[in-house]
Amino acid sequence: TYPVNITTIDANGGVTTQTVTLQIGANPLPVVLTRFEAQAVRFDGQLSWATAQERSNAGFLVERSFDGATFATLGFVAGAGTSAQARTYAYLDAGVGEQHATVYYRLQQRDLDGKTTYSPVRAVAFAPLVGAPRVALYPNPATAQTTLDLTALPAGQYQVQVLDMAGRLVQAHTLAGKLTHLLVVGNLPSGTYIVLVSNGTLKFSQRLTKQ
Repeated sequence: TYPVNITTIDANGGVTTQTVTLQIGANPLPVVLTRFEAQAVRFDGQLSWATAQERSNAGFLVERSFDGATFATLGFVAGAGTSAQARTYAYLDAGVGEQHATVYYRLQQRDLDGKTTYSPVRAVAFAPLVGAPRVALYPNPATAQTTLDLTALPAGQYQVQVLDMAGRLVQAHTLAGKLTHLLVVGNLPSGTYIVLVSNGTLKFSQRLTKQ
């Protein structure tokens, strides 16, 4: 608190001085995210972040995406409420790199009154698991068609979805493992797409560039 003298002069030249007390710094700043990092630790996604100060911070929803567009909630990390001190947080997405080459993460910070803000998106690239099945696309970039190679996958039926970067479904197929399949992409606008392959147990994603 700080005492401040305020002097006023009225229309007749009268001078009045009074002392008032100002309170500065009583309310901490809103939640300020100073750091958000995501990295591969073997086949785990290791997330860490820090805040400088927090006000009415309920916590953070950790969100994950395999295509960079459609996110799903992984879990919730409670915040500090209101705090003028720096805080650090962490979250482990165990084993995600065993079936996905690239994973995207973001934080949804939620206030006690329900207001939300989002962090920047962080991408994590995982090294291939030795001996693990993989899918491939070639040629990539493609113009009229591309081959989806499922020969490394176990036999069975797989759901194949092609999504644009807004998460919209542009193609859907049911295809067999142990085979290669031709995907016709000539009718798609030029841009980047995500090809998702899954059978309920195995899940894979590949980025496709359409020229």
